[in-house]
Amino acid sequence: MYYQCRNVGAKGVCEALADVYYAAVRAFGGSTQGKRDDDLVRKYQDKVAIYNKLVAEAQAAGILWRLD
Repeated sequence: MYYQCRNVGAKGVCEALADVYYAAVRAFGGSTQGKRDDDLVRKYQDKVAIYNKLVAEAQAAGILWRLD
């Protein structure tokens, strides 16, 4: 996914979203047999927090627009 972010104006936000997707697949993908790895879930939550922060900063700078 980083490759797709190479020509995006908000490259940092794009790469952060790629990190969220990767962490989500690691934490929630595949067979968990009713169990979740708490460390992987925390890593996913950390990536989401970083992404949200970068989105807010990009919106404040006028790089991204709010769609609400």
